[in-house]
Amino acid sequence: MGAWAHLLDFGTTAAERGIPVLQMIHDYSLLCLRNWLVNSDNRTCSGPVSASGCYACVEHGISRRARLIAALVAPVSISFASLPWCRSGRVLPVQREQIVARAFEHMRRYRESVSLYLAQAPENIEVMVRAGHPRSKFRLVPQFIGEDKLRRYPRAPGRPGKERPLVFVYVGRWSPEKGSADLVTAFHQASFPIATELRLILSNPQMCGYAEIAGNSPEQTGQKCLVVYKGLTGAKVSEALAQSDLCIVPSRCMEVGSRVVLEAHAQGVPVVCSNTVGNRYLISDGKNGRVYPAADVTALKACLEEVACHPALLDDWSRHLTMPVNRAGWKSIVLRIVEEVVGASRCKAPIPQTLG
Repeated sequence: MGAWAHLLDFGTTAAERGIPVLQMIHDYSLLCLRNWLVNSDNRTCSGPVSASGCYACVEHGISRRARLIAALVAPVSISFASLPWCRSGRVLPVQREQIVARAFEHMRRYRESVSLYLAQAPENIEVMVRAGHPRSKFRLVPQFIGEDKLRRYPRAPGRPGKERPLVFVYVGRWSPEKGSADLVTAFHQASFPIATELRLILSNPQMCGYAEIAGNSPEQTGQKCLVVYKGLTGAKVSEALAQSDLCIVPSRCMEVGSRVVLEAHAQGVPVVCSNTVGNRYLISDGKNGRVYPAADVTALKACLEEVACHPALLDDWSRHLTMPVNRAGWKSIVLRIVEEVVGASRCKAPIPQTLG
């Protein structure tokens, strides 16, 4: 199972019939109505300790999340289109409480049907264990990237700060929970002794207006430049990554991945990321990149300034990057786990804990 919220009955029905259910953790929708354990202020959330803690998120994001919640509570036959708050974006207290309570019940019911979770990073397991799930129900399956992204593309010629500008790059969706605005703010506030460029490779460039990325910064000069790239997908993103010097992943939310960490490492590019990025275990702080506290713009600015002041760090970091697994390696791990679970189910024996 992957996108469980739209296939809830498949998992619960399978469990009722004694068929094992493997759930891939793609996000934290099993715990959180906003998927990423981030609250209505776009700061990291510890999870649903009580239903009341989720009310603000429902009120904040109901217009955008109506379809997700509708999928979660579909079995109780709520017609969201007929509710006035669904059109206005406002939620009455009693409706808010009913939505959260029912969604939590369906989340709980589905979680009980899962035989084994497939986690993509150690932090995924820790988050679920802190939420009360037994550690024995998890196996670690490292993320993979495709062959087109594992291929090495040409690096930018010349030394940054000497023959050309130092290039930072951000890849992904432009949104507050991804921390994209934190990066732009840190870039504008930073003082760089060399010519520096920030490239934004966005999956939703239509959401990124010039006023947002420019902020209150002075007019761009040759010393500091910000560029938005549009229409890059697939291998073109990896080619653009290879032409950069440092990849920034500034997420405020609890990222399961992020996959761009793997894509950057595959191109020999170090990464600076926040401490809510799930696969930050691939980054050894100060050895092959930097990890800073999420939403701390000052700390992120310091990371950028450190590299601009000492570009030679990039060569040291690049020598200690972790190469991701390919699709075949990932598949072999998953098939072993499938065989393990199916075998245990047929023998009606507890699932062994020797793999993962």
